[in-house]
Amino acid sequence: IGNVPVGDTVQLYGFAAPGYSVIYPPDWPDDVGNPAGFIFGFGAGVGFDLNPKFRLGVELGYQFGGQQTTVQGQTIDVDTSYLHLGMSAMARL
Repeated sequence: IGNVPVGDTVQLYGFAAPGYSVIYPPDWPDDVGNPAGFIFGFGAGVGFDLNPKFRLGVELGYQFGGQQTTVQGQTIDVDTSYLHLGMSAMARL
């Protein structure tokens, strides 16, 4: 969505991430299709410059999805939702 510098070495950012997912359950019956459907994620984070070539970051986000499959002619909803905490290390070339 965007980013905003906060001082010389800190940057806040936000994101939105639409997508599509297919779930592959490990012990799924052979006659049942893999659940699939649209997903949407969003979140925010902060990046800290340690020096001009290296940055550390932390982000918090949430993703939800509406996957479906068909079992014996009946549609089954397999909804997902995930909260994530991410950490990153970035090098600039």
